[in-house]
Amino acid sequence: MAGTLIPKGRRLRAAALLLAVVALHGLLLQAIGQRMGEPPEPPPLRRMEAVFTRSLEPAEPPPPSAPPRPRRPPARPAAAPSPSPSMAASAAEGPSQAVAESAPAFASVEASAEPVAPPPETAVEAPPAAAAPAVAETPPFEWPPSTRLDYRVTGDFRGPLDGWARVQWIRDGERYQVQLDVEVGLVASRRMTSDGTLTADGLKPRRYEERTAVMGRERRAGVAFGPAALVLNDGSELALPAGVQDSASQFVQLSFLFTLQPSLLAIGRHVDLPVALPRRLDTWRYEVVGEALVATPFGAVPAWHVRPHRPQAPERAGGVMTAEAWFAPSLQYLPVRIHIADPRGAELDLLIEQPPWQAGPGR
Repeated sequence: MAGTLIPKGRRLRAAALLLAVVALHGLLLQAIGQRMGEPPEPPPLRRMEAVFTRSLEPAEPPPPSAPPRPRRPPARPAAAPSPSPSMAASAAEGPSQAVAESAPAFASVEASAEPVAPPPETAVEAPPAAAAPAVAETPPFEWPPSTRLDYRVTGDFRGPLDGWARVQWIRDGERYQVQLDVEVGLVASRRMTSDGTLTADGLKPRRYEERTAVMGRERRAGVAFGPAALVLNDGSELALPAGVQDSASQFVQLSFLFTLQPSLLAIGRHVDLPVALPRRLDTWRYEVVGEALVATPFGAVPAWHVRPHRPQAPERAGGVMTAEAWFAPSLQYLPVRIHIADPRGAELDLLIEQPPWQAGPGR
């Protein structure tokens, strides 16, 4: 039986269509295979909001405060047990050991606590009727209310750069967000968000997200902080170090440490802080360079210059961005200037434009 003849042109078109379908299926299978090997992208962080109602004017820094106390569930009432010999010995030694065990585990600091000499023995006992002298208690630490800082941005990268930046510290009960937005003209912008909880040791990030847009092309990256592990942007897991921070929360954590221990702000002192970036985990050493007057549009503000570097890892080709800051004790130890250096040669300088704005107390 003779078959039906198909014109040569139609056969070529059919073959081309078949090849196109096969190629498309191959590309789809390759894409599906790649996606199956990639971690699912988390939904974007929803930013918290606050209403700022008052300007924070420079003032004398507050005295050192005690660390915030962690919330503990109420204990059930129970009969007091009879003291054991070990308990009696502990009571005889005094409360110093219990205080040491309950002290918060801050980031590693050099000589962060001054030695306290024991009180001298009293030669003559006070009469029974005399009242014991009052002991001045260290005021408890209070987290600042939601705060907004506005910066003017100048810099250079193959030419002068100009833009703006805004840092917002927002808290709601024990939850916080640090939001950092930088925009340089119509060329580039970065939006960084740290979301976490407030603890006796300071900030405890739960998730960090950054969005970078250059010439209209946006790139998103982040870090997830689990109970015992960090999950980097590529899905790899690392052990969770104590006191770890992210790119946005590190400045607020340093302000927290300086508020509790103003003696850290002295030339030659330093604070070691682990910082989780989307692609690596590093320990940064923040060295106190010295005190300087920062000229702002609302006057000269005394501030302490703190510069970071990585003592455990030499700078590699490509490197990472560094951000040194000037913390002002008269403005609740907030950074009034931030200098960012990119390993590709770009430099940005953020200078505060006006006194910070804050929400009402406790907000």
